[in-house]
Amino acid sequence: APEFAQFNRTEVLKAAARHPDRLIPFDCSINFREEASADEMIAQLETGLWKGVGEIFLNNEGHETIVWVARDGTVYEGPHFPYPPEGSANRAYASVFRHCGRRGLPVMVHCLNSSVMADCLERYPETNFIWAHADWWLDPGEVEDLLNRFSNLYCDFGVGLRAAVDEWAPGTQGDVRPEMLAAWRKIATAFPGRLVWGSDIFEWAHLEVDRYASVWRAWAAFAEGMDQRTLKLVGLQNIEGLIDVRGCGESETDREGEWTCP
Repeated sequence: APEFAQFNRTEVLKAAARHPDRLIPFDCSINFREEASADEMIAQLETGLWKGVGEIFLNNEGHETIVWVARDGTVYEGPHFPYPPEGSANRAYASVFRHCGRRGLPVMVHCLNSSVMADCLERYPETNFIWAHADWWLDPGEVEDLLNRFSNLYCDFGVGLRAAVDEWAPGTQGDVRPEMLAAWRKIATAFPGRLVWGSDIFEWAHLEVDRYASVWRAWAAFAEGMDQRTLKLVGLQNIEGLIDVRGCGESETDREGEWTCP
């Protein structure tokens, strides 16, 4: 909500300052209904403290509600994040997307419609977009088609390997879906420089050790038998290139030996 934007920005930057080697701040505090919100976000980006924009919603059709659990265990059900009906043609989004293209800042977007995603990529060819959890709801063939068509598209994946299609709590899933694993290994082999590994955890319960371990079990399954260069790119180097910062401290041993830090 707009009234919380400044509070959230302040807290995020405080946390990033305390842990500069572990937290990389992205700004998502934009109100697509107000063009002035874009000016405010651009001013924030110009400080140099933010490494990108997102996650923001281009589209979420058919999934307008979500259930989540707060830290105290309270269960909430309410509207999911809103999105502009005109997608990337929205004026506030347009200003920010163009600015990010000029400044070399990536934009992470949530989108459940490949046509809406394609329109965005075509409108802003100078801007690099990270398609958040592109493996969760979309057919892998649709994603692969867009990767072939648009060089400014990158895909965050990992959630769909372990989450049931109708499950809102991906961090609770323990088994890897073999059909998704095979599909995304194929995409990674074809586009090793265009994928980044992601977790998409969004509630406190996902941080419990047994639940969060599902992220690493999925990575281990994905990594088995894969080319080491591809794993390095997907696990760290691609996102480093997009945000222009060093990641988890890759050593000479890491570069020459087995890859252990996604």
